[in-house]
Amino acid sequence: MIRTVALIALVGSASAAAADYKTAEVGCTNAYSAVTCEHYLTEATCNADPVCLYVSEGDDNYCGLTADEEVTWDADASAADTALQAAIDTCYALDNTAAACTGDCAPGSEQDGCVPTVTKTTTLLTADGANAGILGYYAAEATSSATCGIHATEAACTAVAGCEFQTLVVDGVTQGSRCKTTNLVKVESIKALCVDNGATSYTTAAATAVSGADVAAPLMVVLSTLVAALAIFA
Repeated sequence: MIRTVALIALVGSASAAAADYKTAEVGCTNAYSAVTCEHYLTEATCNADPVCLYVSEGDDNYCGLTADEEVTWDADASAADTALQAAIDTCYALDNTAAACTGDCAPGSEQDGCVPTVTKTTTLLTADGANAGILGYYAAEATSSATCGIHATEAACTAVAGCEFQTLVVDGVTQGSRCKTTNLVKVESIKALCVDNGATSYTTAAATAVSGADVAAPLMVVLSTLVAALAIFA
């Protein structure tokens, strides 16, 4: 089970300063590890990986980072969400069509609505002082939403290189489906910005992404009410 990556509405928060973000090494290590943990769909496989921890909080069940790493990753992600919120709100207010989602906005999946483009996302996070791991991860999520998330059928999804179709299941009940980028595409896009930072975690994440473990099972997630999401989910 994994958690969808979502941008929740932040009320009254100021944009983060550069000092609020961890170093590139920490950010990239956490970004790669987050992708690794997103790969696991069961509690057993999640907890078997030393960088991951299965979390069950009410209806929210997912494979996340271990406790200490989750704290630092959540702090960076919260700062990034704050920096992006105005752009997210602007795009989400538009009709989710190619004609309406223009300029800094791109069409997303049906549940996402219009989302900030990769360029807009990267520009805002760079100006905010985000580390390379956050930049890479959020750019990958934006790409996934705009490139893969717009496809509603498996045939349309799998016809696009780098996209995969997954069924959404909650408590054994099929809730829907989604089209997202593969984990390997996400890992490699993060690598483009992280370069040598988090190298060990990159190796692990890349190997896990191509291993085939867990990916055959239905994706289990909890669907939340979102203002907007950059992803996808992973």
